[in-house]
Amino acid sequence: MKNIIVKINDAVQTVQEVNVVTNDGQPTVIKATKNVNYQFIDRATGRGPDHIVTKRVGQDLHISLEDEGKESDLIIEGFYDQDGAAALIGQAENGQYYYYVPDTGEVADYVTQLVPGDIEGQALGGESVVAPWWLGATQTKAAIWPWLLGGLLGAGAIAALANDDDDKSSNDNNSTTPVQPTPTPVASKPTVTPSTTDGSVSVNPGTGNNEVPITFTGEDNQPKKVTAKKDTQSNTWTLDDPNGTGATINPQTGEVTIPQDSVKDGEKVTAIGKETGKNDSEPVDGNAGTDSKNAEVDNSNNDGVVTTSVNEGEVQVTTVKLTNNNGAELTLDDVVGSANADDFETLEFSNGVTVDNNGKIIVPAGVKEFTISMKTVEDSTTEGDETVQFTIGGVKGNEATIKDTSTTPKTATPTVTVTNKDTDNNGADDKTTISGKTEPNAVV
Repeated sequence: MKNIIVKINDAVQTVQEVNVVTNDGQPTVIKATKNVNYQFIDRATGRGPDHIVTKRVGQDLHISLEDEGKESDLIIEGFYDQDGAAALIGQAENGQYYYYVPDTGEVADYVTQLVPGDIEGQALGGESVVAPWWLGATQTKAAIWPWLLGGLLGAGAIAALANDDDDKSSNDNNSTTPVQPTPTPVASKPTVTPSTTDGSVSVNPGTGNNEVPITFTGEDNQPKKVTAKKDTQSNTWTLDDPNGTGATINPQTGEVTIPQDSVKDGEKVTAIGKETGKNDSEPVDGNAGTDSKNAEVDNSNNDGVVTTSVNEGEVQVTTVKLTNNNGAELTLDDVVGSANADDFETLEFSNGVTVDNNGKIIVPAGVKEFTISMKTVEDSTTEGDETVQFTIGGVKGNEATIKDTSTTPKTATPTVTVTNKDTDNNGADDKTTISGKTEPNAVV
């Protein structure tokens, strides 16, 4: 995507200026003017594009300002109704101005000579001229066009022809001093205001404007464009949003709001004021701020917090889904259920999610889903199946089960054998012996 200024220059000055955004799916359309040069300026370089692609459609000229030439970025309606009295021009790296001439070098492929359906690449070339003003002259009712003669006669010869024509006109018609055209007024500038609390951006259309195209980079890193338009009959504003960015407009004031989830953090938002009968305003820029951490648990499908059931000793995983990837600070409520703290080891979080000293879950920007892994403790005590349930960000998850797969050994029944029993009770030492088996440390 490029931002191109189109200056329409007559013999002495720029009479109109238009801004064109390439590859946005919406070609800029202007009406053709006679005896002018259409000068192209790439805002990124300050020079004319090295190469363009032209196509004649009926009496209109379609121009692609990208090398690929896949889309029409500018349409000059009625270009071929002007008897060839117009040219395309640009400034090269050396600071000189050149006309756009066909890649083939054939006269029939010059932009003024195209027949309907012709598509030809055009590049800056031929003899240079010192200014972007219109130099065309007429002589005996036949047009002398400098871009056709530039490669043959040079700029000096062109000027001589023009002067010769002026002399004849002066002698024949007693011409008077030409009236200087009144400069075309310029539309007012819109206002671009980034939010100071989040990543959203608002655009005020400016006084008198009836159209404001706005370009920016989306969260998906792709170029976006919305256009605010005012209906002069109803005096209300509407928004053209072909990319479905989610931008909104106030129908009374024309103020456009681009939500923080639609524009990439820190990227430029550009707006241009347009008013019927005036030149476009200079572009106005503003950089989007940083998205606020406003993500919440997305429980729209009752699956915002889901915990798996596992066997004792396995890792139990809880998946948490969020409404966006702006980041969040979520509460981690007590884990409830029949299981207790002795049944778990330390919780582990994925995707850079952490827990602060206050027990809050800190989700960094860019994360829309994360997991909590909890290793269950395998013991030798038969406790039966236990349950566990997480509540995160106020959203209660499902009740999961920890299946007890252990068994507790039965306590052995002691066996006792008595030998050498003392039966006479004569007061002598008792020689009775007791032996047997039981659990260690058992009292017999």
